[in-house]
Amino acid sequence: MDKKILDGLRSMEYEHPWDQEALEKLKSISGLDTVVKKFNQYSVEKFLRAEFTGSSIKVNKKNFPELHEQLINACNILGVFPVPDLYIKWDYGINAFTTGVERTFIVIHSGIIDLLSEDEASFIIGHELGHIKSQHVLYHQMASIFPHIGEILGQATLGLGAIVAAGLEVALLKWARMSEFTADRAGLLACQNFNAACSAFIKMSGLPTKYYDRIDVGSFLEQAQEFAEYDHSLLDSLAKKLINVWQDHPWSVLRVSELNKWCEAGQYSAVIDRQYKDSVFCCPYCRHPIQKTDYYCPNCGNRIIIA
Repeated sequence: MDKKILDGLRSMEYEHPWDQEALEKLKSISGLDTVVKKFNQYSVEKFLRAEFTGSSIKVNKKNFPELHEQLINACNILGVFPVPDLYIKWDYGINAFTTGVERTFIVIHSGIIDLLSEDEASFIIGHELGHIKSQHVLYHQMASIFPHIGEILGQATLGLGAIVAAGLEVALLKWARMSEFTADRAGLLACQNFNAACSAFIKMSGLPTKYYDRIDVGSFLEQAQEFAEYDHSLLDSLAKKLINVWQDHPWSVLRVSELNKWCEAGQYSAVIDRQYKDSVFCCPYCRHPIQKTDYYCPNCGNRIIIA
């Protein structure tokens, strides 16, 4: 299937409102801007690039032309330039990550190549490109390394620094989880195949390879609905929050559910059909793209007043 190139795509056309809300709360923390600047100044980016250049395989059009073409196609669809470097790391977990603030690069596990279809792999690559397009990488690096910084601060300040660091760490991790919903939308825009996006999550959730020929997306969506119903019980809802508070990724079924809601609301199609292309404003309540002529936000329904 030929995929549409989304000319002029801007991240705000598809960014999840939970991502925007969590980031705004994160940025409101006093002193965070100083921490961000210092973190960027002393980033471990050079060490990471050296590590993967020395121990992993760098993809190019000579050694892995098909995979390189997938990366180029996803970059063209989403409008991510310059094209980031791509490395393959030996690991049969279906996983990937993006790092590097000055020179961003993507690392994918070898399991993605062997265990996923082309569209499923495009979803993963597009997901990582979504982090780049929305400029998530610096905060993601902070979230991954901050626990170690907090431990050092705690030892240096008799535990007081650790208390402060823990609060910031929780805020960073919450935003990191919310940012995944935005990146998932970018992944779907890149692969343009909802079933492939869902089946990638099903495989990541632990589906044995012997059952790969009988993936049931409908059953997984039903499981997501069952999971959502846990919120009706105060105890179950509290358990969900406590279990997830120190995680940097949201629940897989919730991610599929949010993608499904985005599609059912017609917002995915609107982006694909470039209905938001000329939008230059965002709803102040949910950050959804709006037109100058909109009186009400098409996403959250709030009345819009554009000066």
